[in-house]
Amino acid sequence: MIDELDKTLLLRFLRNCRTSYRELARELGVTCPTVKRRVDNLIESGVIETFTIDLSQETLGLGWAYAEVTTDHSEDRARLADEICSHAYTHEMFAVGSKKYVIFAELPLPDGMYEYGRFLRGLDGVRTIELFPAQQLPTTQLGSDCKYSTRGKRVSFSDSELEVMKYLAQDARVSLLEISERAGYRPKRVRRILRRLQSSQGVHLTIRVNPSASDCVSFLLKITFEELRSPGEIVYWLEENYPLEHWMSFLLSSTPVLVNYMTSANLANVERIIGELNQIPFIQDVETMIIYHLERPCGDGPPIPVGSVFEPVFSSL
Repeated sequence: MIDELDKTLLLRFLRNCRTSYRELARELGVTCPTVKRRVDNLIESGVIETFTIDLSQETLGLGWAYAEVTTDHSEDRARLADEICSHAYTHEMFAVGSKKYVIFAELPLPDGMYEYGRFLRGLDGVRTIELFPAQQLPTTQLGSDCKYSTRGKRVSFSDSELEVMKYLAQDARVSLLEISERAGYRPKRVRRILRRLQSSQGVHLTIRVNPSASDCVSFLLKITFEELRSPGEIVYWLEENYPLEHWMSFLLSSTPVLVNYMTSANLANVERIIGELNQIPFIQDVETMIIYHLERPCGDGPPIPVGSVFEPVFSSL
């Protein structure tokens, strides 16, 4: 089960996974061995899948999309998951019950919406799809330092920066000395490059995280609210009242609908959250979806255009 210390470490790594254990220990008031033990446990359990980098969506010209897919129950689930997760735009796919799936995608807007919608409709067994552009919302916990809370900035990278990014994409916590040896650069030069990358807002040093790998309930809260109200009010309420359960929020474009990724220790707590949300006057509806990660892994990285200057960064992934 993910506790408060685990959650804090995961959030810090989502924002900057090269933060040292010593710095984390000092910030959190624990020892370095405690931090290392917790991180090792998160890796061993599969909650931390890998340390890697994300290019900003502004740099790549991408945006989020959210899809709900229902089927006629004739599909081969493993085959459907393989087809959807193999598409370059798919970031993550969840099962909701036996005939419904939820997908988060990163794609070029607006043209990618039509292309991805046509792809989903053409799959065997698919009955209906709902596909919306989505906007990630900044949160107190995530700040504006990862792709789940910001689009970042559009940045161009030098050849030396791309060379260093190639090694960071394989393991973003790789040591400075190892990068120096592999790239043939002096350590001081690597250190300067790392500092530029970290401050650029064009690349995020981050983790692939799967909270569902812990013994918890993963669920989405799809909240419809009055159009004149700000979605930030709901995000703030969730963070204030349920900081351990709330992870990230996405606003569906052109609709007053907020999709929130949540985890909980048990279903009773899920019901408690729903009950409290329903007491908020400007919230019109709360739909809850218990979600299950499919066996086929998704989200190996955003689509990189063939021939792009960024292609070598991800060529080894």
